[in-house]
Amino acid sequence: MVARTFVPLLLTCSCAFLEAALELTVGAGEVLCEVDLPRPDELGLYEPSDVADVPDFPQELSDLTLAHVRGLLRLVGECSRTKEVSKVAAGPVLVTVDDCQRCGCGSFQEGLMVRASVPVILVDEAKAKGIREKLAEVSPDAILQVRLLVHELSLVRTDAHGSEPLEGYLSDFQVELVDDLDHRVKLVDHRYVSSVQRDNPQRFDLARDSEVFGRMVELLLQGQPVSMKVELTAVVPEAALYAFKIEGVRMRLQAQPEVIISALRAAVGA
Repeated sequence: MVARTFVPLLLTCSCAFLEAALELTVGAGEVLCEVDLPRPDELGLYEPSDVADVPDFPQELSDLTLAHVRGLLRLVGECSRTKEVSKVAAGPVLVTVDDCQRCGCGSFQEGLMVRASVPVILVDEAKAKGIREKLAEVSPDAILQVRLLVHELSLVRTDAHGSEPLEGYLSDFQVELVDDLDHRVKLVDHRYVSSVQRDNPQRFDLARDSEVFGRMVELLLQGQPVSMKVELTAVVPEAALYAFKIEGVRMRLQAQPEVIISALRAAVGA
């Protein structure tokens, strides 16, 4: 009785161990997102000459805060403003400053949301073809996981006095992926941001039940490159708006996409 019960269990454990041993991790290059937040004048909210005689309005650009941005948004009657701040190989980089709580269309608490949207090539054409060649059978089951190894995730202000991390000002800071069909999925939650250090990178798995994961697998099985948008979103609460100066603020994400392939499933078409 003992032997008949033990042998299937041993075989099951052995198969699980064998499959784990035959997993292949394929690196897909590096993703680097660096976005400098635009000042109110760069957002097109005002001209410095327009406020030269306005009492209490900062005349030095370095003194402008998110509170002034929100005030200018309300002055022009807008909930948000989006600005193209640069271009990368995959397309334009956009920054949105959002006061949608005022209009009832936002889901965050009182304050201001700042979002950087950066188009990236997660898996280029050469890597995609290499991944496809490793798959003996075209089966979604062969791709076990897609994840990002995050080396740095930061929001920092740099001036003549040095650099200051700004995460302490935030009520939320997260990373999302948006695919070419506008499906989105959260990749890094605010509570895990502080765990990411240059000398202690962290891996974040893409949710397997998400539409973004399904779209990525679909493209990889076809040997197609994968381009998506990385969206870095920070929410600054009401109490911190006047302390949050904009000049010299940069959002930064450095990560390496990894595709986990089951060599066993690819070989047998399981």
